Amino acid sequence: MKFLLLFIIGIFFFLLDISVIPLFTINGSYTSLTSVYFFICCMNIEKYEIVYFSVVIGFLQDVFFINGFGVNIFLNIILGVLFYYVSIKYNKNKYFLSVLIVSIFCIFKSFITNIFLMIFLGVGISGLYMIYELIYIFVFSAFLYLFLGRIFKGRLFKKSLEF
Repeated sequence: MKFLLLFIIGIFFFLLDISVIPLFTINGSYTSLTSVYFFICCMNIEKYEIVYFSVVIGFLQDVFFINGFGVNIFLNIILGVLFYYVSIKYNKNKYFLSVLIVSIFCIFKSFITNIFLMIFLGVGISGLYMIYELIYIFVFSAFLYLFLGRIFKGRLFKKSLEF
């Protein structure tokens, strides 16, 4: 039941990613709400569930990433498990610190994906674009963390976001 709920919410954020979010750009920069959602969920699910969840979310993100299919799945598995350990160690149920950790991991994933695009596909991304994306990620992380915090405080999830 928990995994089904996470999957349905993940599809909702994926649909927002491909339909609404590109309309709200900052100098041509926008982020993936699905990535932000993924890292916030990694804070609140068990370690073994992260692998399954990262395959599903990575597959959704790779649907439109045809030349690099599998990159998001691989990055989600590696960064999801790493994020789990970092959030356990440094997340002391502080709102700002949790949002900052989510933002750092999202921009790191975006940076690695951009390096992949530059090396294998010859597409370059400017550094200014990454700064705008970091601001964008931080703002969305702050709102999503509050919204998803209510869901994760339910009986369905063992670990919860407490403020």
